[in-house]
Amino acid sequence: MTLPVADLIPVTFVSDTSILADGDVICATVEIPNAVELSGGASLLTQIIIYDADDQGVALDVVFLRSNVSLGTVNGAPNISDANAREIIGTKRIATTDYIDFGGARVATLETNMILKALTGQSIFASLISRGGTPTYTASGLRAMFGIIKR
Repeated sequence: MTLPVADLIPVTFVSDTSILADGDVICATVEIPNAVELSGGASLLTQIIIYDADDQGVALDVVFLRSNVSLGTVNGAPNISDANAREIIGTKRIATTDYIDFGGARVATLETNMILKALTGQSIFASLISRGGTPTYTASGLRAMFGIIKR
């Protein structure tokens, strides 16, 4: 019997540094490496931690994909093709009220119970969509840790 393995996987989202509008894609799709134990396998996402070093605290959607496809042009509305939309395996909204303000930065933690399944390999991919305000992020101002249980 294989015992589950818990992991916290860090990711840096490379953001556009221009002013974003509500509904804009914040960053290009990034890899969450080793998110599943076996090639094409599945894991359980239990926690999302968002670190906002730019202290914006804006609501955002985290979009999970089973392959490395784009949601659309960064700093523009999502414009994903029908074929690529089928690569989306889930979304989670981080609300403004999920953030705790630590002075110069904010941190949001969201508990979840989402199955992630890779298409091939051991990676899952993610991107972000702004859901309020007109935030401006530095290039590496948004980071995340994904709590994952692998089996």
